[in-house]
This record gives sequence, C-alpha cells and structure tokens, in this order.
Amino acid sequence: MPPLNEGDLMFMPITDPAMSLPQAIEITRKQNAAIQAVPEVAGVVAKISRADTSTDPAPINMTETVVNLKPESQWRRGMTRERLIGELDAAATMPGVSNIWTQPIINRINMLTTGIRSEVGVKVFGNDLNTLQERARAIAEVLRQIPGAADVYPEQITGAPYLDVRVNREAAARYGITVGAVQDVIETAVGETNLTLTIEGRQRFPVRVRYAPQYRTSGGDLGSVLVT
Repeated sequence: MPPLNEGDLMFMPITDPAMSLPQAIEITRKQNAAIQAVPEVAGVVAKISRADTSTDPAPINMTETVVNLKPESQWRRGMTRERLIGELDAAATMPGVSNIWTQPIINRINMLTTGIRSEVGVKVFGNDLNTLQERARAIAEVLRQIPGAADVYPEQITGAPYLDVRVNREAAARYGITVGAVQDVIETAVGETNLTLTIEGRQRFPVRVRYAPQYRTSGGDLGSVLVT
C-alpha cells in the first residue's frame, strides 16, 4: 500500500546533544529561512525541545519543523515531491546537523508505536552505553551503503549532561516539606515553569520563569537553593 501523501512535510534536524538552547534556536532560524526561500513552501513552523507533556521526549538537540507546502498546481513545472524534498534538504544542510524528512501524521504514529523517529529503524540492546553507541555507529555506516537510504542517523545516547537529583525524604519531613515541593523547585531551577499567561488580542503567551544561572550551574548550586 503506498504511503499517504499528507500534503505537508516534517523536517527533523538533529544536532549535538550538548547543544545549548540559544545555539539550537540560531540553527533553526537559519534552516527555516533557507526552507522558506524555496518557492513551493507556504510556511515553516518549528518546535525546539519538548512540549509540556510526558508523551513528548524530544531533547533540545532535536527540532520538529512543520513545512506547509503550496498546492501542487502552484509548483514549478516538472517539480515532483521527491525532487522538492531533495532541494529542501540541500538548502537546509548545515555542518554537524543530520536531517530527517518525514510527514507530520506518520511521524507521530511511528514515535508513539515504536519510539523511533523515522519510518525504518534498528534497535540495539545491551548493558554498556559506550558499546551500544559504537555498535550503532557501525550499523549506521553499513546502512548508508544501501541504495535508497537517504537519511541514516545513529541516535546519540552518551555525551549529554544529566543531573540526578535524589530527595532526602527524612530531612524534608523534619522541615515539613513535601517531596513534590522539592521537585517543583528543581524543575523551576533547571527547566522552566509556566507562571501565568499574557493576553495580546486573541493570542495567549505563557510567561515562564527559571532560576538565574548562578543558582543552577552545578549540583552544589542547586543544593543550596531554599525550599519552603
């Protein structure tokens, strides 16, 4: 059964896991401008990092960009969908960025059912992350030699910074502080918290707060944050 032509495209560039949010925003801005310059594109909307839901595990280094296309009657003469994706990919190519092209609906279905962000994927299981990363890269090199394999990207599972926070429940109980209150403070410090909404005409924008860098740079800084 041929794949459904959804009419629009989903562009998913993946960068270094250590990429900061300002760097990700700058790369996305440049790529979106290059995509928008293609005549067949009607609009480009990108989402960086994850949505405020537990079902969206996207990290900062993975951007989801919806590319709205004009009706095919407005395309250049002789332009096909395959040629258009090739032209868009060439326009959005940047050093250190791996491009993945798919469609919005099928991409969401694939991610929910398999956890893989593309139509075809290979899962490697094991106990050592470094070994898994090495094997994944070796498999990717083999897959790149297969005719028709346009985008092959081994997912980066090491090298990204993580902070493991364990709440001292006994100490929290002595001060009458719940575990949830401690977790809320950590979430606000490291990530963001929606404080309120600002209304401008018909549009609503969330106002998000986060701790200043001097209070969240290291685990020691977070350990000295006051919880009430």
